[in-house]
Amino acid sequence: MKKKKKKHNNQEKTFTGIVDHVKKRFCFISVDEITEDIKIKSRNMKSAIHGDKVLVTLLNNFSYKNFEGEIIKILERSKSEYIGKIQDNGDFAFFIPDNKKIYNDFFIKKKKKIRYDENLKVLVKVNNWNSRRKPEAEIIKVIGKSGENETEISSIIHDYNLPTAFPNVVENEAANLKNEIPNDEIKKRKDLRNITTFTIDPEDAKDFDDALSIKINNKNSFSIGIHIADVSHFFTTKSEINKEAEKRATSTYLVDRTIPMLPERLSNNLCSLKPNTDRLTFSVIFDINKEARINNIWIGKTIIHSDKRFTYENAQHAID
Repeated sequence: MKKKKKKHNNQEKTFTGIVDHVKKRFCFISVDEITEDIKIKSRNMKSAIHGDKVLVTLLNNFSYKNFEGEIIKILERSKSEYIGKIQDNGDFAFFIPDNKKIYNDFFIKKKKKIRYDENLKVLVKVNNWNSRRKPEAEIIKVIGKSGENETEISSIIHDYNLPTAFPNVVENEAANLKNEIPNDEIKKRKDLRNITTFTIDPEDAKDFDDALSIKINNKNSFSIGIHIADVSHFFTTKSEINKEAEKRATSTYLVDRTIPMLPERLSNNLCSLKPNTDRLTFSVIFDINKEARINNIWIGKTIIHSDKRFTYENAQHAID
């Protein structure tokens, strides 16, 4: 007697992933085990919101091109604090998040006679995700009047969890870095300090992290150098500075301020290619002729000395 093959039940298989809530009607979950994202309709999201870490099971067969599933458990909330506005409905109020990927609104308990100003941006904290109605939140801070510059910038900083200060241990480590470049370090590098070098940056730039140099070889050939600050010279991968830099990943440029990846002592001082100052760099140096043909490419560690700091405007003026 021929045995029947056991049918594989895909619903028994679960996956872990992060919610990407692309539209109100559905979200996608990206998981390591499947190349295609799993689509979850809103009715199967179990109150999960954008960024949450969730446990998912499939509703259709592995052979299907488009996977559909449902969230069976929320493993970790991405955050508990949100920026947005209050919608006051008299006896009760709702919080409407600024983040366009969060389609839930939160219930705000009201005390008698309180009337919320709907033009204010506020920071709320969710204190009950399991409410039968909606997640319940409380106002913990008034950010400011909606539309004002400081309010909107503060909202962005809060909403994206951007760090506004460096930990003390990082600042202390940066403060102990030495200004002087040891002779032993200079001997390890190609010395370009006698070659014409300059930076070109916006008028309001505070850090200059790249530079250009030029040397005339003959009537038809020039040696061009492209230099970037050698940040790695000042700290190791195990340092607190590096750990914090990895968390930040990059400097963040907002309309009226910069949230740097590195402490100011590094970004605006030791690693800034200021004029009339020796600086350690990584460089690409190549020869180029008047027909724009490149040869003799060299890449390595260097030391440079910038002769001038150009702004975009005065560099263009010089070219003109």
